[in-house]
Amino acid sequence: MSESNEELIKNYTAAVATAKEKTPPKELSQDTKLAMYGYFKQAEVGHATPTDLIFFDQAGRYKHDAWSKLGDMSKEEAMAKYIEIVNEAYGV
Repeated sequence: MSESNEELIKNYTAAVATAKEKTPPKELSQDTKLAMYGYFKQAEVGHATPTDLIFFDQAGRYKHDAWSKLGDMSKEEAMAKYIEIVNEAYGV
């Protein structure tokens, strides 16, 4: 990875702030939103764990699926992917 860990964390923190505070120039697709969620959870929590999802919580299942499909991806790689998606989606 070309970025130092310190620089990666700084850029990741900035990307999280951008996603929380700014409106993207165009509506994000559902796939982009789910990918952002998955990378965010992987970076913050680590690997997804099996969960007893409420049967009727379809949105929760989609989010968990987006996260769990990342498997053994490292937190650092998830941060880098999250930064990439946010920068592209928000025109940073």
